[in-house]
Amino acid sequence: MIHRVQYGKPPITFRQATLPAQVGMWIQYFSWQWGHDWSREVQRGLAVIFAFLAAVGAVRHWRADKRSAAAMTTLMFTLTVALIFYLNFKYGFSQYPDRQLAREVRERDYFYIASFAAWGIWVAMGIATLMEWLQEGLAERVPDVARRWAAATPVAALALIPCGVTTSRRHGRVKRWRATSPGTSCSRWNPTASSSRRATTTPSRCGTRRKWRACARTSRCSTSRSPTRRGT
Repeated sequence: MIHRVQYGKPPITFRQATLPAQVGMWIQYFSWQWGHDWSREVQRGLAVIFAFLAAVGAVRHWRADKRSAAAMTTLMFTLTVALIFYLNFKYGFSQYPDRQLAREVRERDYFYIASFAAWGIWVAMGIATLMEWLQEGLAERVPDVARRWAAATPVAALALIPCGVTTSRRHGRVKRWRATSPGTSCSRWNPTASSSRRATTTPSRCGTRRKWRACARTSRCSTSRSPTRRGT
């Protein structure tokens, strides 16, 4: 067992944020997987759609193979509920932006990559189930099985939605706050608008934390923001 004591994290019995807020953080990051660069309303709509597809896939999984479905359900519980409880994060970096709360120094969505990947398995099963339902519904009008499956194939295009809207950098979601050179002002940085997974406040000329303070003194950047440490 590896114990991390770099920042003296409290025991999990001492909650750094309420459990509903920590679950809400996971839900926020879950919505980013399907429509990260779209409006909040579209994000939520896509999250509901893909959560529904995952639920359909889970039910289909249980009906087809209870043994592997039980293993998959255990994995999902471990990577969601148990992981959320164990990590015991503070309030999210962009969560409740109108409140003064103890927050994480950056978005923590990368901690849940395995969770979202596992959800993707059930989503794929859900899409396959929709295709199966469609081809069965066409049985009376289209006797040929191959033609029915061909007609149901476009449903698989649902899997392309997250590929197109979560990898784009069109809207500038990854932002940096840095000084380009001594004597110049820093670009404006809005913590509620930035969603960088590894946002940094280190000026480009200053490669180490030790040099950062000296560099900051010669620029018009506020020294109240220190560079984030790696590994947090």
